[in-house]
Amino acid sequence: MRETRKKLPQAQVAAAVNGRIGGRRRAELHSAEERSNWARLGGLLIREKFGPDHFRKLRAERSFRDALRRSAQRASAERLKKFERLIAEASRVLEQEFGKLSAATELSEQ
Repeated sequence: MRETRKKLPQAQVAAAVNGRIGGRRRAELHSAEERSNWARLGGLLIREKFGPDHFRKLRAERSFRDALRRSAQRASAERLKKFERLIAEASRVLEQEFGKLSAATELSEQ
């Protein structure tokens, strides 16, 4: 089934582009140390507003998502190995059948 993407309004696309341009401009105008300090202050404000448990909750959710992703990757790898074993077995069976078939064909041609 083909996934359809929702078209974004032109204003929203323009806002995203302008935001990226603004971020690049800020990076050009201000040092990494200054931007890092702004990020630190933002983190302090969030901690003050929501409390330290907010960050613990975010970390727990992130580790849970990562665990789900690893589980899905492991399951995919197992399905791939199972498929490869199935193909190998089918190849062995077909080789035996075609071997018998070609021997029978050679006998009937003589």
